[in-house]
Amino acid sequence: MTAAIERVFPDLRWDHGAGCLTLYLAAGPGWDASYYAALLKDIERDLASRADAATRPRIQEEMNRVRRFCEEVRPPGLPLAIFSCVPDALFEALRLPEDVASSGHFGTALVLEPLEEQLARHPPGLAVIVEKDQARVFAVVLDDVHQLGEVEGRKVSRTRRAGPHSSQRSSRQDQRLNIKQAVDLVVRSGLQGIGLEAIYLAGPVEARSAFKARLPEPSRRQIRSELQINPGATAAELADRIRKKV
Repeated sequence: MTAAIERVFPDLRWDHGAGCLTLYLAAGPGWDASYYAALLKDIERDLASRADAATRPRIQEEMNRVRRFCEEVRPPGLPLAIFSCVPDALFEALRLPEDVASSGHFGTALVLEPLEEQLARHPPGLAVIVEKDQARVFAVVLDDVHQLGEVEGRKVSRTRRAGPHSSQRSSRQDQRLNIKQAVDLVVRSGLQGIGLEAIYLAGPVEARSAFKARLPEPSRRQIRSELQINPGATAAELADRIRKKV
């Protein structure tokens, strides 16, 4: 298990004696109830065919939990990773930046290799959109982007809901910091201490250059990518640009 999994998704580390479900779902045609219904039916049939009589009711219980999630959240057709263990009150649904082959696994441990591979290619980090003397700071974990007002003393929230609004405008979307506040936020945060590894710097070229010049050298070395983007971009637009750039 990678350090990124342990820091960002610590609940996925444990074994589950009652069995746990891992699903990787390929991207679909937007929200389409029939797509998810058919996909989950096929996966459940395959899992049940390889399980003994005592295990099949547990597989059905977990698959029913996933169906309720899809009905409630209406995933927007992006690739998903879902990890579930009803007896241990575990449920994580993560939007992925890259497509995956649909697959299901049931056992005492979660199957994390595809997730680890995507985290390696898309390291979790902070994104900073700069414009003249103002900036907005976001946490970026896989395909989930949330604006932060502060980082110190808090962990990055995990993507429990993979629905259409998980990276869209929130009540804090317009919260802007001055440049000194944003630099302090990035430097103070101690990226690795809160499970983040990279800095994504976005905005006009001159604003990016000025912001980068104010960062200490260790923070500059953590810049993973620079993006030309409208300073007023939403979190969803930022997530899309990071996904295409990285």
